[in-house]
Amino acid sequence: MPARGGPAQLGSADWDVHQRRMRDLGGRRDESALDALYRIKGEARGGRPVGTILTASAFIDMLQPDRIAPSARTLMLDGQVLASRLGSICFIRAPMKAELSESLPDRLFSKTDDWTYWIQNWLPEGCRPASPWIDAMREKDILLPAASSMNVSGEPEIADQEEGRAFCEAKGVPIFLADPENPGRARGSFPILQIDEERIRLLRSGHFDPNLFRTLLAGWDIDISSYQDAKFPLVDIPQGGTIDDPGELRQRLLEHLDG
Repeated sequence: MPARGGPAQLGSADWDVHQRRMRDLGGRRDESALDALYRIKGEARGGRPVGTILTASAFIDMLQPDRIAPSARTLMLDGQVLASRLGSICFIRAPMKAELSESLPDRLFSKTDDWTYWIQNWLPEGCRPASPWIDAMREKDILLPAASSMNVSGEPEIADQEEGRAFCEAKGVPIFLADPENPGRARGSFPILQIDEERIRLLRSGHFDPNLFRTLLAGWDIDISSYQDAKFPLVDIPQGGTIDDPGELRQRLLEHLDG
């Protein structure tokens, strides 16, 4: 679900434009999509935020560098590197600049007791159906897309397109974006990585064997000792031999998932 009125996706210059636009509008913004999403998700959702969908450069522009582990900064603060390793693969939860909390919808971030603000983002780079969708939303001035799994909170995620279409009709969602070319090899929610002041760690395995992230993030340490298990069978990746190059592995993954 998209939310209007957040920072644009190209960096600080766009953020300045956005701030001027918000002042011209008297600080108004349209959060009707978020309102609808939370109604559909139900009471079990509570106040948990939804994940954003921002390009690597836009995501990095929102992060608080000194709250990111020094060992992870060469990954997390370089847009090309980040997109080449994790684009379209997983959600990334990382510390956000505190001052952004004054302008963003409060359902797009969380705050922990140590006054760290967190944002969780999926990078669309490399995803065939997502790129034109993101471009089309930007043309409509939807600058901060956000998303959640298709289900009522507490119930299994809907991973079948026909079931998804029926869910949208039942819940009053006016548009269902089908992808007839999707072979349906990835089911359920994406993996989640968290980057904090100490480390990179896996919070949720999602579609993949957790050990896959050791190759994708070769050169950085990642903690996969404790994570939430997947609710659906893991994606069976045809290796065709061992793939040691992270970029090649990611590309093979995306091609396999796209059919």
